[in-house]
Order: sequence, then C-alpha cells, then structure tokens
Amino acid sequence: MKTWKSWKVLAVPVAGLVLLTAACNGEMTGQDPAATETTSTAGATTTTTEATPSPSPTEETASVEQWASVIAEQRNSYDDTDQSWEDATCSSLAAVDGAVDCQAMMMSMGLVAATANVTISGAADPDGPAYIGKPPAEIRTLLIDTLTAAMIAEDAFTPVDMNCFDEGIECAGEASEAERAWDTLGDKYAAWDPYL
Repeated sequence: MKTWKSWKVLAVPVAGLVLLTAACNGEMTGQDPAATETTSTAGATTTTTEATPSPSPTEETASVEQWASVIAEQRNSYDDTDQSWEDATCSSLAAVDGAVDCQAMMMSMGLVAATANVTISGAADPDGPAYIGKPPAEIRTLLIDTLTAAMIAEDAFTPVDMNCFDEGIECAGEASEAERAWDTLGDKYAAWDPYL
C-alpha cells in the first residue's frame, strides 16, 4: 500500500524557484566577494570593506512580452492536455477505477507540469542557456506563483503511475492530489490572460 503525505508537496525541488526569486529581487548581480583592506594607525585598526561589482548579464531585465511568450507556450500544452481530459470526461477517480485513457492522460499531465517547471526555471536561470533576463516587477509575483504551481504539480504527479493505478482505491488520494495541483496550475495560467 502506497501512502502519500501532503507534506511531500512542500518537498518540491526548489532550485529553480530560488534562482527565480533571487533574480527577481536583484540579488544575482555577479559581484565578486567583498574586497577588504585593513590599516593600523597609532594602535587603532580600521577595516574597510568595499564590494567590487563585475559585469554580469544577469542584470538585464526581460520584457513582459518575453516572459509571456515562455508562459504562452507552456499554457498551450496545458490547455491541449486539459481539453483532452475534459473531452474524455476523466477524473482522478475514473483513472483509479481502471479507465486506461484517463490513466494515460494523468501521466501526460505530469509530463506537461514537469516541462513547464523545467522551461520556466530555465528561462529564469542566469547560468543556463535558456536565460532570458530578470522578469519586470509587474509580473514577478505572478511568475513565481506560476513556477511554484508547476513544481507542486510535477511533484504531485510523481507517485501517480501504473503501479499506483494497480493499487486501485489505494491510489485515490495521490491521484486526487495530483488533479487538484493540475487545476491550481491552470488557475495560475489563467492569471496570465492580460499579458497573453
């Protein structure tokens, strides 16, 4: 019997979120460690610390349109998968009850959430090849919320696989949690409507 604790949602991989939050807050400036100079004058010691900035591409801010483009691509995948889910009248309970099409769609939903996490995190990672720049203040909170929802959804779908479905009703809690995380991700995408 598999048991899935809701605390696992809190154990999501947060590297991308930390990078995005740091980039949003302007903490990733590429500064060298502080230079320190110590001088002694007549028994008194004075220490001067001075930060030495170095040029860094992480200081560039991407436009709202650039970030909206990243989100639009992920939202399209979400919308296509969600529409298939709705058209098939699927639910997490139907998947647990043995509806093979719903089971396959739930696994696809997990992949869509994982792709969103990787793509958005990559666009926010100043050390990565897909980095587009810091998000403007206007969308920072929304972007962080969307990335967080993608991470949580990815994590929620992780235990939902064929082994879980083989357990039948024992899988209901995990599948239901994953479906709720999916809906939350959809809500975050809907909040991007003014920018898309």
